[in-house]
Amino acid sequence: MNIDLLAPTGKLVVGHVADMGRKDIERRLQRYDPFLYISWNAKKNNRWGCWEVRRLPEQKTSILMAEYKGAEFYSLEYVENGIINHVMDVPALDLRIFKRLYEMDTWRSKNWGAEYEEAERVEREAYRAKMKEDLRYNMKQHKKMLSVFKEEVKSGVNPFAFFTGRYKS
Repeated sequence: MNIDLLAPTGKLVVGHVADMGRKDIERRLQRYDPFLYISWNAKKNNRWGCWEVRRLPEQKTSILMAEYKGAEFYSLEYVENGIINHVMDVPALDLRIFKRLYEMDTWRSKNWGAEYEEAERVEREAYRAKMKEDLRYNMKQHKKMLSVFKEEVKSGVNPFAFFTGRYKS
């Protein structure tokens, strides 16, 4: 018996064979962060679909509802943004979601920017040390030329003329 797939089935079939129970995953997500939820996006993965972990917006946004006789009427609603509220795509619902969330979560440490500041400081110090070492190396390499320059300047030669090639010994 041959099964031929004619087209992607993301709209017909929701989920993956390896999925755990959706309710259990959602309950665990709610314990981790009350704003997290799961949704099926049939348009992703070449229309085969995949699960998305998303985060609800925390603040309401004002939305223009109507204009009447020059007056504008607004309502406050939660509006999701595809970039801001998207957390990650998940091929199958399993417990590895929580491991990935924990690795991505920057709020779990109190001072999460300190490691980046420390890395920047170390990199800056290493750069300065390398520049000092390069300067010492260049000084050794050009020691003879610098000593000639020093003697000529002491004898009254204009340093500008020495560097521009107008100096004749």
